[in-house]
Amino acid sequence: MNSVDRETFLASETSWLGFPEQTWGRVKLWARAAGFWYAPTEDQREIVWRYMDDGWTRNLAWHIAKSRNWGQVVDRILGHWDTLDADAALRERDAEWAKRAEEQSRKGGMARVDELLTVIADSYGIVEESAA
Repeated sequence: MNSVDRETFLASETSWLGFPEQTWGRVKLWARAAGFWYAPTEDQREIVWRYMDDGWTRNLAWHIAKSRNWGQVVDRILGHWDTLDADAALRERDAEWAKRAEEQSRKGGMARVDELLTVIADSYGIVEESAA
């Protein structure tokens, strides 16, 4: 953990006022271990909070450890969300393709059944009545 002078420490402690210890205590420790003492700005706080609320607390610890400031943490979070969105879009597209393939398979299967019924009917000399 990095050390700072008393004035910086007190100023950083003041910046964390309003951040509930139960929720933000670990985050504060991770940030200090990474070398940034001050709390995130209001905008950054909202993004970090949403990330934790979504269940990504372990990833948040990693993002903080790999960053030099809250701006980098937020950039990493936004990048992760972009990746999740892209993955979701790919899964959606794959599901559409699978559905289309299944529909085509069913249609193709029904065409094959009609063909087989025609062959069977021809072999028994059954004449199909026209709908005219």
